[in-house]
Amino acid sequence: MVEPGVVVVEGDRIRDVGPERIPDDAEVIELGDVTLLPGLMDMELNFLMGGAGGTMMSSVSSLSSYDSTTGTAGPMLGDPLLSGIRTEIRSSLYSVVNTGSSTYNSLASVGVTTNIDGTLSFDSTKFTTAMAASPGAVSSLFAGTDGIAANLNTRITQALQSGGAVDSRGKTLIKQSDALTKQSADLDTQMTALSASLTQQYAALNNLLSSLQTTSAYLSQQFAALPQVQTKG
Repeated sequence: MVEPGVVVVEGDRIRDVGPERIPDDAEVIELGDVTLLPGLMDMELNFLMGGAGGTMMSSVSSLSSYDSTTGTAGPMLGDPLLSGIRTEIRSSLYSVVNTGSSTYNSLASVGVTTNIDGTLSFDSTKFTTAMAASPGAVSSLFAGTDGIAANLNTRITQALQSGGAVDSRGKTLIKQSDALTKQSADLDTQMTALSASLTQQYAALNNLLSSLQTTSAYLSQQFAALPQVQTKG
């Protein structure tokens, strides 16, 4: 293991690992407390494991989380789409791959395990042992035709492609948002019309009240002007 680890990436390729000096024009991206497995053997496959919020599974978990202390829920809590994606990812990570070895045919067998919060842990000793014992099996596990990377890529591509689960859900949400916007606009129009109607009714009632008050005052004057009728006892 290289600690502290530095990986220089140029374009879509790893140019150097653990250089003494970082290029002056390089953009530095801090990964935090994670373990990076860059370009295993002759494969362009890179894994990030560990670190708070540093993995795909931890991101998925945060979207569906619920804090009972603050009553704060993740934006996709209870969303079936997110649950489905999480199931697909877990299925890939927990799958047994035909690597030609009955010993090294899963992530757990080479030292990669899943924590309770969805993040991945890396046992470098166990991985080194697997690489020394059966490098071909480790290579097939990660980058074989039916390997973890291919499996994940297939599942994620299907979810993200046009007409896929994410695209379809996005379009549904947009339609729902447009419908709510229209309902809100219609409600505003109705409220404006109702407000105008009530204002007119109030004005009419106010005029009627004023008229009745005027009539009442007039009648009171007329009654007061009438001759008094006296009766003899």
